[in-house]
Amino acid sequence: MLSLISGIFAAKNLGVSIMTYFKLVESVDAKINKLLSKEYESAMMLLGQAQYVSHPDTYREMLVAAVGYFNAATAIETRERLLLSYLGLMMCYFYLGEGQAVKVIQSGVAKLSFEASFWEKNGSDVRTGIAALVALAVTVASGGLATPVAATVAYGSRMLQEDKANSERELKAREMSFNDLKEAIMALNFI
Repeated sequence: MLSLISGIFAAKNLGVSIMTYFKLVESVDAKINKLLSKEYESAMMLLGQAQYVSHPDTYREMLVAAVGYFNAATAIETRERLLLSYLGLMMCYFYLGEGQAVKVIQSGVAKLSFEASFWEKNGSDVRTGIAALVALAVTVASGGLATPVAATVAYGSRMLQEDKANSERELKAREMSFNDLKEAIMALNFI
């Protein structure tokens, strides 16, 4: 009986450890995204400040600096922030009098498409697989006598299936938002 109880706790600890790892990965991803967005934030700040500058040379220097930050942001940003980075580039070039550059950037925006991350596509499947592995480990550890635990895990699996449906709806809404913003940028006529 003692080995049954220790086996159940070992399986539970395995499940907790796996879920903690995935939450840690999500936390690290959030921190990396925050760090990467610094280029975009700096570009937006420069573009906003440029409107208050009256000296033409300083105004131009600020716009050129913003172009550099926006270019860096386009290399690392995704989705709406990527589109907004391109819009910022278009605005900078417009104010710099570079109409041809605006057209080139706008045609590049037309080629962009929504990209879902691995976790958005597969996260709920991974969580469901982990729940199944934990259930299996508990069942094996208990010698096949873990019916209440297996029932709880089965309930959790159903909840994860609902989570998957919600994730898919949320992903579809994000894609629609991306496409709406893209269409709005494409409809702009700077020149």
